[in-house]
Parts: sequence; structure tokens; C-alpha cells
Amino acid sequence: MSDDGEESVIFTTKVELNSENIERVSLCPVYLQNRIRKKGDVRVTIVGNKIFSAFIHSQQSEQSETDWRKTDTPLPHSLIQLPYYIEVMCLQLTKELSLNFAAIKQKT
Repeated sequence: MSDDGEESVIFTTKVELNSENIERVSLCPVYLQNRIRKKGDVRVTIVGNKIFSAFIHSQQSEQSETDWRKTDTPLPHSLIQLPYYIEVMCLQLTKELSLNFAAIKQKT
């Protein structure tokens, strides 16, 4: 929630670390990782025991290169078939967490 009570979302953002800003966040709870260049994103939606997988063409817009949710324009999606072992792992995860619905995202 923001200060005015409105819900808000923090998107994944590219940051450049240097001596000035690394010190500013040294005592803050942050999650940083190396940038991974990608061709797009894979979104796996699980409803019960059914799996729906899509490739999101996130690299078609500069706004969505880092986080596909960040763009103002709809991105093309393509249906894909995951390898069987990945489907099994996704189903195992949702069962272990006692979830009937899950949305899992992976960069590719």
C-alpha cells in the first residue's frame, strides 16, 4: 500500500551499482541479482491438476525488457508445451504448498 492507501506494485527494475548507491542500500532488505539476458518469459498457470503454459514475447517492447508486467501495451503470447519433467515439478510444488492455483514465471 502506498502512503495514500492505494495499492501499488513494485516491478523488477534494472539498477547500476556503484559506491554511492550500494552504501545507501547496505542496511536495507533488498534482493539483487545479475542481469540475465532473455528471449522472453514463460508463464505457467496451474489450476488444480491442469497446466497452461505460454511464452510471453517480452523483448518486443523496451518497457518490458526487464519485467513483462511493466509495459502499457499488450504483449503477444504463444502457447507452449513444457517438458514433462518440468510439468511434474510444477505440480509437485503446488501440491506441497497446498495450492489449487499457481502462476509461475521463468525467463528464457
